[in-house]
Amino acid sequence: MPRRARSIVGGDVCHVLNRANGRLRLFKKDADFAPFEQVLTEARERVPLRILGYVLMSNHWHFVVWPRLHSFHQFILTRT
Repeated sequence: MPRRARSIVGGDVCHVLNRANGRLRLFKKDADFAPFEQVLTEARERVPLRILGYVLMSNHWHFVVWPRLHSFHQFILTRT
């Protein structure tokens, strides 16, 4: 059974992560990280989301975000 969707409230600091299925690698070589960071930069230009920190690993990533009202949902929709 899938996990119930969580609501992210504007004004609250949140830890967000995305892990690949079956421990598959999202980034196979060092050069794969730069395009992801470029997409992240482009999304931040469109949607003002405060990203306090992030880390990218070969099979997952973590963000610590501080969204304004609805900005996180807009940010994710911009990039998916």
